[in-house]
Amino acid sequence: MYKDLIQTCQTKYTATGIFLILTLLLFMSCTLSASVRAADDNYLKELEVEAEKSAKVINKKSGSGNTNSKASLSQKEFKHFESTMKSRRPAIYRFYKKLNKEDKTIIFSIYQEDQKFTRASKVVFDLYFDKNK
Repeated sequence: MYKDLIQTCQTKYTATGIFLILTLLLFMSCTLSASVRAADDNYLKELEVEAEKSAKVINKKSGSGNTNSKASLSQKEFKHFESTMKSRRPAIYRFYKKLNKEDKTIIFSIYQEDQKFTRASKVVFDLYFDKNK
């Protein structure tokens, strides 16, 4: 009689224990997937912000809405930029001079941000090879 009672209790507790463990695992997996989705959402939002920043740089045009003095100063800086590129980076300048005026303006605006040819050179190649696929 006691053996039957003990066996019944063990079976009930075992089934209850398994049910509780499965419920706990299900809850943990739902919580984990929700946090992963939240992390993905944050990552996607950061990508969107970065894409918008990049689009602003690409769409930026120098001299638009400026006064004549600022436009002439900008034009003078633009000519200085081109001559500096020609003397310091002649290989890049060969590709640069084949680009249209709008692309050259984009590259100039990128150069103005940090006064280095590193990023501007990359954009020259990106624009040139993108147009000549």
